[in-house]
Amino acid sequence: LFLIEMMVVILFFALTSAICVHLFVQSYQSAKHSEALTNGVLQAQSAAEVYKSTAGDLGQTATLLSAAWSADKELVLGYDAHWQITEEEVDIAYVLTMSESQGTAVPTAEVLISTADGSEVYRLSVKAYQGGGHQP
Repeated sequence: LFLIEMMVVILFFALTSAICVHLFVQSYQSAKHSEALTNGVLQAQSAAEVYKSTAGDLGQTATLLSAAWSADKELVLGYDAHWQITEEEVDIAYVLTMSESQGTAVPTAEVLISTADGSEVYRLSVKAYQGGGHQP
């Protein structure tokens, strides 16, 4: 009888330990996702502000951000796991891609932050004012 009680206690302990480990793993994954989202939003907003400050000139935006051009005429910027800009292909963990929308009167660009494997972290649409209005 004592051994059966001890087995039940050990089984209960093992079950609660497994649940605790599962909760810690979920917490870690949630924290990593939250960190990627927060930093992705900051980098996307920063790139959007540069685009707006150049009045929608994607070429000048690429120069100011030290970004590369892709074959699709998109601005591409790579970040490592600590959100530092990197040009080393093996170190890239996140990618910022900015592309212009065609057929709009106001210069519009789409900013996409994604992981190196292509899953989307954050997307932002930005419009740039070119000026030219009446000034008193």
